[in-house]
Amino acid sequence: MQPIQPQFRATTGHCLFVYNLPPTTTEDLMYQLFSPYGAVLNVKVIRDISTSLCKGYGFVNYAEYEDAVQVCLPPRPPLMLSPLTVTMAGNPKPEHCRTWW
Repeated sequence: MQPIQPQFRATTGHCLFVYNLPPTTTEDLMYQLFSPYGAVLNVKVIRDISTSLCKGYGFVNYAEYEDAVQVCLPPRPPLMLSPLTVTMAGNPKPEHCRTWW
């Protein structure tokens, strides 16, 4: 039997951490929100085991570094309904962290 392959691989591409997501966030919404910035390899919403609701954070993985950086720049995404904080994984520089209001 082959091992189950995870749907999200943070080791490929360029990963963003996304915080302050509402409990109703889905992978489809995350994809819609972040795909206008470039080629999204995958998204992952972290869910509570007992409720299956979003725990408030997730990940977006881009094929290109430049696309991931664009997310951290203005303007705010049009589908966003609440403040989000987006941070480039492994890069705590202020220019790679953005809170959208």
